[in-house]
Amino acid sequence: MTLLKVREHSEITLPREIRDALNVREGDYLEAEVVEGGVLLRLIDRQTARTRLKETLRGSRYIGPRPEPSDDEVMEEAVRLVKEVRKEMARERRASRSR
Repeated sequence: MTLLKVREHSEITLPREIRDALNVREGDYLEAEVVEGGVLLRLIDRQTARTRLKETLRGSRYIGPRPEPSDDEVMEEAVRLVKEVRKEMARERRASRSR
């Protein structure tokens, strides 16, 4: 059994022996499922992953008081939110280091 360490931002690295055994490459998708006593990871072929992502995105729709935002407005809002979350995470890291 291979031991994995959870790193900053909850990241894990699949060891080379696992990547090689499953032929996992950058850009591949893994499906995670919580099972009794752990997490099960399954390699999903790229076409299946793309299809599932498209279906998920197709099912989402805007619900709000204003007219639906343009794609550019959605992207700007997403970028703003990511920056905001990153700043907050940096503040929390600094605060935890100073304790």
